[in-house]
Amino acid sequence: WRHTRSFMMTKLRVLFLHGYGQNERVCRQKTGSLRKILKAKVEFIFARGTFTADRNGADAEQDGRSWWTRPRSDSEYEGWMESIAEIGKIVQDQVIVIELHLSFLYFGLKCAGSF
Repeated sequence: WRHTRSFMMTKLRVLFLHGYGQNERVCRQKTGSLRKILKAKVEFIFARGTFTADRNGADAEQDGRSWWTRPRSDSEYEGWMESIAEIGKIVQDQVIVIELHLSFLYFGLKCAGSF
């Protein structure tokens, strides 16, 4: 009973992956209302994209990040495995239990193509 009770009192940890051209700070700001509502029960962890996003001349101070690269407009997206490895480190460091297999995410995104 004691172990069950301590597990139930542990906050749920949720890992957020920001969108293309954003970063962990922007993601944190955009989820402020959600975090406020759930802060008693949820610990939020924000990851930073592995690569610098190509913002086509956007302000460099914005520090936009991405989870992949695309060297040329006619080439395939690259960098998925590096990003998955980086997310894996975050998960391992934070001892986060994630139900979603990152390999499933990788293949789903690979099949979906650009969006």
